[in-house]
Amino acid sequence: MNIFKRVTLLIISTLFLKMAIAAEYTIQKGAISDHGDPSIQGSIAWYLQTYGANNTYILAPGTNSWVISTTLKLPEGATLMAESLNQVWLRAGHGVTKMIELSDNTTVSNLLIDANNKAYHAVFGGENTDGSDLKNVTLNNNKIRNSYSSITENECIANQIRSHLVRIWNADGVHISNNIIQNAGLMATGNPVGECAISASGLSLLQSKNIIVDGNTIQNVGSAGVDITNSTHVTINNNTITSPGANKKYYSHLTPIKTADGVTGYRNQLVSPAAYLYRTITNNTITDYGNHGIHVSGKHHTITGNTIKDPYYLSLGSAIDIADRPVEPIQCSSNIWIQNNILEETGNGGSSFPILIDYYKATTIWISGNTYLGPKLPMMRHPGCDLNTWEQ
Repeated sequence: MNIFKRVTLLIISTLFLKMAIAAEYTIQKGAISDHGDPSIQGSIAWYLQTYGANNTYILAPGTNSWVISTTLKLPEGATLMAESLNQVWLRAGHGVTKMIELSDNTTVSNLLIDANNKAYHAVFGGENTDGSDLKNVTLNNNKIRNSYSSITENECIANQIRSHLVRIWNADGVHISNNIIQNAGLMATGNPVGECAISASGLSLLQSKNIIVDGNTIQNVGSAGVDITNSTHVTINNNTITSPGANKKYYSHLTPIKTADGVTGYRNQLVSPAAYLYRTITNNTITDYGNHGIHVSGKHHTITGNTIKDPYYLSLGSAIDIADRPVEPIQCSSNIWIQNNILEETGNGGSSFPILIDYYKATTIWISGNTYLGPKLPMMRHPGCDLNTWEQ
């Protein structure tokens, strides 16, 4: 047998062996004080450490919460799940700042994940120390809620800590579907929890590619509903986003108020200026928004079939804002399709329009078939990309 055939047979045998040893493990809650501690036999972390990658770990149903006081890291290829939603409640205990860490090819499904106003992130990933991308992660049919930060805003800025419920950065292949995302940096009552919550997104999906966000309900988030800054090849479809930028309601004493949008992704300075972003934002409903409904900039966005209405009455933003921050160099936008949306803005101030296009390439913007419910019509200003703009 020649060497090529031997290597081929070895590869095939290895693949079959991996398939053969993949298994399902059912985990009982038990009287375990911290399911994130691998030293406690029978804990979730103990199972993950003992049986490792490429297995499915099923949490048995029960009425009491499973406490996570140590970050729970999923091994590659693992699925962590319950048989159906509302059977298992994972709750952050004292001392944990990040609850569940994703690895390549991992899935989390049918779980209630409660950061309990203690952890900054309920689910996170993409912090590989070797600089490689996190690959192919899935969140499906979970309830994820109640992120928190108790430190003051100044400490928060200095330590670059944000209270995003789901934080996935530097990833290639992210699929987030049919989840309920609630109370990023805010309690269920809407009251703020620590001023770090003024930077608290429902989904923070930065510096990533090949992202699908589909069929989710996102409610009551301190800043952005979905943040895709510096991310490319993104589809955001059929989501309901209620009360994004909610910090505007509770932090009016701060100047300037740091607020955000239903969907945000502008000033994409880590992406090549020549790159097409290929973002599609379709069939979403965004209401009670504190800043803009959708705020993006750069090259190639398709924004169609969205309903953006009932803005928070103090909002100064637009339903759709295609613009960078007015700080040079300004990212110029082009290849933008805005069609068949239902749009409402407050009309407050000089930057609140149903559609605002600011710094753009002429002849590359298509607007048609939209319905305008607010007091104004679309505004386009600063056509052309001059020397003060960063041309995408």
